Amino acid sequence: MHVNTAASPFAGLWDVTHATLPNGEFAYSGQIRIEPQAAIFQLTWDISAGHYVGIGLIHGDHLVVSCGEQYAGLGIIQFTTAAEAPPSIQWTSAELGGVLGTGIFTTPWAGTLEGQHQLVQYLPNGQIYGEWTLSIQRIDDIYRLMWSKGESIHFRGIGLATSQGLAAGWYPDMSQIAFLDYRIDADNPNQLQAVWALGSFTTLGTETLIRLIKFDNQHR
Repeated sequence: MHVNTAASPFAGLWDVTHATLPNGEFAYSGQIRIEPQAAIFQLTWDISAGHYVGIGLIHGDHLVVSCGEQYAGLGIIQFTTAAEAPPSIQWTSAELGGVLGTGIFTTPWAGTLEGQHQLVQYLPNGQIYGEWTLSIQRIDDIYRLMWSKGESIHFRGIGLATSQGLAAGWYPDMSQIAFLDYRIDADNPNQLQAVWALGSFTTLGTETLIRLIKFDNQHR
C-alpha cells in the first residue's frame, strides 16, 4: 500500500476562483481544504453552496475525489487497466480511516469496464468486505455504477474516465454526490483545474482553485 510520505502538490487551503455547474451556470465561491490522511486525502468545502466533505485518491498525476454532505456512507474506488489483464482495484470509505482495500473481478475479463461484473471487495486486512454484481454504464461524460445482490441494490455511484481506467464514488443520496478530477496546472503549481460530475447530471462542471496556504503532511 502506498502512503504519501512527501509533501503533496495537492495539500493546502485553496480559494475557488471559478466554478460552474454541469449545465454551465455559476456554481459557488469559497474555500477548499485538501489534507493528507495516510494513503488518501480528506477534503472540506466551505463554499457559498454549503459545507461538503470528500475523500480522494492519487491516480497518476491526478487527484480523484468523492464528495458528499457528510462522511457517512461515502466511498471511492479506482480501476486501473493495463494491456489485456483484468483491472487492479483499490477502494476506501470514510470509515476506513485513510487505508485502502482491494478488489477483483471474478468473471472473465472482456477488455471493457462497461457492462456487468462479479466483484469481490476486500478490507485492508484481507477479509472479504462484500461480493456484488457491479454494473457500469457510460452516459454522456459520466459513468453510473450500481452494486447489487440479486434484486437488492446496495450502492449507487458516479465516475469519470481517467488516463489509466476509471475512478468513481458512491454515496447514499445520488442527488448529492459529486465526483471530481483535479490536476495541477502545468504552468502554475499553485493552481488546480478540475472537471466534476454531479449525480443528477450527465455532463461536467468545472472548478479552478488558487492555493492560499500549502500544507505539509503533518498539518492538521
